[in-house]
Formats: sequence, structure tokens, C-alpha cells
Amino acid sequence: MLGLSEAERATIGDWAMHAPGRALWKLDNAPGMQIQTVLSPTEKSIFDTDSGMRARARTAAADPDDAAITADAGDDPA
Repeated sequence: MLGLSEAERATIGDWAMHAPGRALWKLDNAPGMQIQTVLSPTEKSIFDTDSGMRARARTAAADPDDAAITADAGDDPA
């Protein structure tokens, strides 16, 4: 898989999946590096790409019928 070592594959499947902002960076043929991205509070608010999913989940939990109507209205741009 992409020329990764066993340890690098384990990093992707284990360590990197346990928190947001974690990744394996691999440059040329050098061993992969574990990278943890740390965002400031301002960056977190700007780059929170999961906020829409969380809002939809909260709406669905509060009123499943209302969430279905909201989801349907937003899915069809026509």
C-alpha cells in the first residue's frame, strides 16, 4: 500500500485515527513522520468542517421529523 512500511501502516490505522489533526507525512523515501496539527481557537472556528454534521445530528436528535424535512430541503438545489 503506497510503499509504506508495516509501522507506517499501523500508524495510519491506529494512532492517526484516534484524534483529529493527526497524519503520517512521508517525503520521498524517508521514514514517515507522525504529525499532530494544533489549531488556535480562531483557526478551529474557521476550519471546523464537521460543524454541519454535528448540527444536523443535534437537530435529528431533538426532532427526527423536522430533521428529515430540513435534510430534504437542502439536498435538492433545483
